[in-house]
Amino acid sequence: MVAYGDQQQSPVPEKQECVPRSYYGVSKLTSEKNLQLAQQQGLNVTCFRMFSVYGPGQDLSNMQQGMASIYLAYMLRGVPVPVQGSLNRFRDLVYVDDVVDVWERAAMMTSTPRSVYNLGTGTPTTVRQLLGALLRAMDLSENYPIEERPGSSTDQFGLYPDMSAMREDFGYVPKTPLENGLREMVAWAKTREQAC
Repeated sequence: MVAYGDQQQSPVPEKQECVPRSYYGVSKLTSEKNLQLAQQQGLNVTCFRMFSVYGPGQDLSNMQQGMASIYLAYMLRGVPVPVQGSLNRFRDLVYVDDVVDVWERAAMMTSTPRSVYNLGTGTPTTVRQLLGALLRAMDLSENYPIEERPGSSTDQFGLYPDMSAMREDFGYVPKTPLENGLREMVAWAKTREQAC
């Protein structure tokens, strides 16, 4: 979650100070602060700090956002996958249906016990692991060309969330393992590709 910035330890709890390293991270934190002001004026507010959401419906033409969708878009074209930064970097990848499930449950509540929650899986996945899982979902060789390139100075090396609050207040357990979610995403993407 970009609002946290680089942190020395994971899992990262919601109470951890946010020190974003990018304008995108600052914009996320600013939205949260605006909602906190609205909360002081009586609005019931719940902010979900979503980690790397992926799945069917993701914009495969947006090559600036969504690690899973970016790599998948290159594989669908049959071209080498350029990776900005180390293959050992990691993210918490959460399937879109698991995210929507939490949103729906929160929307049905008059208020939530806390105003800010991490929303992920609580499990780190390295870029190398993600690429391997995508190659398997695409039925491609493990020798598919991957080009490791220098990373951006604003990119996080990795962090993943503490999911204690989400488990306590929502009974949340992510239902979709990464391999299953990527297979669903690939199946959707291939159908979409055939329709074009």
